[in-house]
Amino acid sequence: MTNLKKAVITILMIIVWWQTAFFTMITSSWRGKLVAIIVGLGINITLAVYYSCLEKKPGSFKNWLKM
Repeated sequence: MTNLKKAVITILMIIVWWQTAFFTMITSSWRGKLVAIIVGLGINITLAVYYSCLEKKPGSFKNWLKM
């Protein structure tokens, strides 16, 4: 089950990067580009944190940084 979750999260991260690049290219204002980049990074960081906690579940933030 963990391998399936890892595969799905990886695919989602790739889709988010493509959407971030697409919306950054089609947006004309710099504020829109900034928002697209910030939202894309925020979603990918959240997915990356979840991905890193799939196998090992740290008890605290300090333990998560040590992983």
